[in-house]
Amino acid sequence: MNPSTPKRLAVSLVLAGMILAGCQREAGSDLKAEVDRLNAQVADLQQKLATAEKAAEAGKDELVQAAAASEARKRELTEKDRALSQKDEQVRALQSEVTALKKSDAVTFAEISAIEKRGGSSTAFERYQKFVTDFPESPLVADASRAIAELKPAVEKEAKWRMSLIDPRREERELLKRFGDGIVTMQELAPLLKRRTSGEVIKLLGPPGRSYRNGTEFGYVDKGIDATTGNKATLVIRFEEDHVEGLRAGYQGKEMKP
Repeated sequence: MNPSTPKRLAVSLVLAGMILAGCQREAGSDLKAEVDRLNAQVADLQQKLATAEKAAEAGKDELVQAAAASEARKRELTEKDRALSQKDEQVRALQSEVTALKKSDAVTFAEISAIEKRGGSSTAFERYQKFVTDFPESPLVADASRAIAELKPAVEKEAKWRMSLIDPRREERELLKRFGDGIVTMQELAPLLKRRTSGEVIKLLGPPGRSYRNGTEFGYVDKGIDATTGNKATLVIRFEEDHVEGLRAGYQGKEMKP
């Protein structure tokens, strides 16, 4: 054996040990770094998890609060709906009372009286007539009937006046028709014949059936009504200076001046 062999072997063993120890030291250093890195990641994740858990908890609180607020709002709206329904019922009840009050005979009569006082004679007249029909059992019917009787002349006069504005000759036509039928009185004819000439009378009434006193009197047989007897009579028209001066129902009747 070569005397240097053991020496070289020892050196080799020493070198091998040194290399092995170096490798172990490098492996241990890397493992510790990896463990530290992982621990740092775990700590970071734990922090993020805790933050997320807090956020989730806060979100749950907000949802609970929102749900509570929503429920409170629903209760508030329900209460408002109930209150509105009650008010609507009250309004309907009041409207029914007002309607019933307006339909009462006393209120209706008062309204008509107010219309009459304001000068609405025609409207009041019609309303009084309707009142008698609508409230036949009312104790105010007697008052309404009395008002109707009092208003009738004025209402008829007003109606004639209005008609005269619309059709000025209507009354005259109606009077002449009644004359043709022999159902007119001297009093009704008088305004129409006042101060008419004989020619104008003939134009209005037609030629007379008879003539008296040298033509100064015209006689229209059975064309007038004697107001004292209600019977038909001869209408006698007397002229002076060719103008109507008097009317008689019958030749011997009492004369009236037109």
